[in-house]
Amino acid sequence: LGGADGCPQGAFQKEGEHVCSECPVAAWCPGGPGDDFKFKCPTHATSFVGSYNEKQCECAPGYHGPPTGCKRCPAMSHCPGGDVIRACLPHSESAAGQATPCTCTAGFYFADAGRDVIAQKNAAVSDGQNDGQKEGPLFDEGDVTCSP
Repeated sequence: LGGADGCPQGAFQKEGEHVCSECPVAAWCPGGPGDDFKFKCPTHATSFVGSYNEKQCECAPGYHGPPTGCKRCPAMSHCPGGDVIRACLPHSESAAGQATPCTCTAGFYFADAGRDVIAQKNAAVSDGQNDGQKEGPLFDEGDVTCSP
């Protein structure tokens, strides 16, 4: 593929070449002739290889929000990417910008028996009992439940 007609969606032509290359990570390529048809995702946003639309960009892990305004994940939460932000469960913590689940604080350890607690917290989120948070759920099975 390539040449004067350009490339299909999800691909672009490197300058001076007549062969299409797959659109790289953190970019989107709507298709067309030349290197001008490869666009970077906004700051702190990423995409999969072969993306062809800016809407396929999303905030990278450690950030949250719409891709046009990705914000660093705040402390005491973790952000796996996209528009997802998850608060740390009791007795766990995280630094700002963390993508992975929170870790237990000193004197506490990970306990796998927290699935019922997570379900109860998700129900509170959907009932609007989560201190004004309108989007949810705040918690998922990847969240750390810590016990003394």
